[in-house]
Amino acid sequence: MVMVVKADGVSEPFNRDKVLKTCLKLCGSAELAEKVSKRVEEQVYEGISTREILSTIFRIMAEYKPAMAHRVDLRTSLSLLRSKPDFENFISQIFRNLGYEVERNIIVQGFCIEHEVDVLASRDGELIYVEVKHHMNPHMYVKLDTVEKVWATILDIREGYENGLNTLNILKPLVATNTKFTNHAYKYAKCRGIDL
Repeated sequence: MVMVVKADGVSEPFNRDKVLKTCLKLCGSAELAEKVSKRVEEQVYEGISTREILSTIFRIMAEYKPAMAHRVDLRTSLSLLRSKPDFENFISQIFRNLGYEVERNIIVQGFCIEHEVDVLASRDGELIYVEVKHHMNPHMYVKLDTVEKVWATILDIREGYENGLNTLNILKPLVATNTKFTNHAYKYAKCRGIDL
């Protein structure tokens, strides 16, 4: 069995089904996805990186669909954005498309200090505080300290609201990122009701 190396350095057996799913997402045609995944399987070798497998998928797919030569996977595209303002604009636009009114980079007085809120999304009286975390390396993880900071921030903003220091009754915090969360960050967020 051929072992492939993931971006985090972990090795795992080559899985043609993963290649097939990627091909289906890219082209939508089961027939083309089958052809491409079969050719990719013939070209994998011991120790090949998942990045090289993805490049091979794009190269082979471009032979069938020339427009694919210019496509980049979503993870890479998002990592190429600048943190400010590009990725924050992207997150803001997602909320707008969902029917929210959006404010960006506003200063909110908490009970103790002022806080910069990356994105404040509102709809039907619901206010969401969005902390935006962008990494150039799509294989980085958002760590526990980020989620803890969001919790501390929301508590201070809520206490500021309760004491008349701001007018924002923010009920829901959310962390938006182009990467993944560590297990500790995920568990803490789940416990505290922070959406990820």
